[in-house]
Amino acid sequence: MQTTWRYYRKPFRDTWLRTLKADTNLQISDITVPCLYLRYSARTGKKVFYLAFSDSTTNVRRNIKLGSYPAFGIPEIKKRAIELRRGQERGIDIDRQERAELVQQQESEAKKIKIKDLFHVYMEKYAMTYKKGSTVKSNEP
Repeated sequence: MQTTWRYYRKPFRDTWLRTLKADTNLQISDITVPCLYLRYSARTGKKVFYLAFSDSTTNVRRNIKLGSYPAFGIPEIKKRAIELRRGQERGIDIDRQERAELVQQQESEAKKIKIKDLFHVYMEKYAMTYKKGSTVKSNEP
């Protein structure tokens, strides 16, 4: 099933964003911050902010998810969008840097986990479901 979108341009305001409801999917661009837009899903009612720009190294259009409404307010989203645009203009990809830092943090946390701590997780999620009872009993410490 192909998703159809209706496109609009208007300044983002809490008053109308809070009460936004429609029968069709909407993509609303903010007229105050270039390339900042909101996607509204008619089926789920979710409102998600994105920033669109072309990657300077590959010249590919990218859409960065900034967050959903009301978890993030409009001033926070606009500030984040402006930071990303400024970084992109200077040739710095802040989004990729943040993702790389997150991956590095997750890897360092994963290195701290010991195998003996994972044994019980393995037994509960895999062995109890897919192994025979006799095998599970023989694997217990």
